[in-house]
Amino acid sequence: MDHSLLFLSVVADHDLVHQILIKNGAVVSDRPRIFGFRTITSASYGPNWRALRRNLASVFLHTSHVKSFAWARKWVFGNLIGHLYKQDKKAKGIMVLKHFRYAIFSLSLLMCFGEKLDDCQIHDIATVQHHLLSLIFTWKLNVYMVFPRLFKILLRNTWKIFEKL
Repeated sequence: MDHSLLFLSVVADHDLVHQILIKNGAVVSDRPRIFGFRTITSASYGPNWRALRRNLASVFLHTSHVKSFAWARKWVFGNLIGHLYKQDKKAKGIMVLKHFRYAIFSLSLLMCFGEKLDDCQIHDIATVQHHLLSLIFTWKLNVYMVFPRLFKILLRNTWKIFEKL
């Protein structure tokens, strides 16, 4: 049975619905594969996804791990305050959201890589991530998911940019 065609039509037969939802529920409820990424938000349900979820909950978000990065939060908070003070004094307002996003992003990078990165490195990583996400969340992603080979042929330049990122 080709499970990829199940989403293209309405199923009205009781036996077929039972077969799809009960017997093959895990296959139908899985996430679509996106560029081969293996993150907690894109991994297929199963042992890999459970391991990623367990690692996130028991290591990265565990209370003792969060407490161990108190020094990092103080460092990031100091940087946040410094960035806010550097704002143009003549400006009518401060783009607080931009600075908070930057602070959270730099804290996440510090927790992932285990070392402080300078503003230039953080900016470079944020730029690459922005470009990557803008490629993923455009209509081009839908073309890739439906016609991966056609995507690589017709949108050759986009594919090259994606591979470079």
